[in-house]
Amino acid sequence: MALSAFTRVVELGGFTRARDSLQLSKTTVSDLVQGLERRLGVRLLQRTTRRVSVTPDGAEFYERCAGILAELARLNGSSWDASGARRTRSSAIERQGRRASAPRR
Repeated sequence: MALSAFTRVVELGGFTRARDSLQLSKTTVSDLVQGLERRLGVRLLQRTTRRVSVTPDGAEFYERCAGILAELARLNGSSWDASGARRTRSSAIERQGRRASAPRR
């Protein structure tokens, strides 16, 4: 969950937007990211009262996380749409079924 929280903060540019996207409290999102930073022993985000920016280490870690999360979503048969809402395996199966049942030309 910490990886998801971190990537959403980076992608959406702040904790409030990430909170809304993940449907978690702002405190929870912040705690998840801080815990991740503690475990890694590196600052991922630079925070001020008005802004959140990604550190160089955070940018590198984000690229790796985004790839890992995308691969996990693919393996699990689910993915996240642009709004951050989860598309489930059944949605992927339904799309595949519609393609398979569509008339061929």
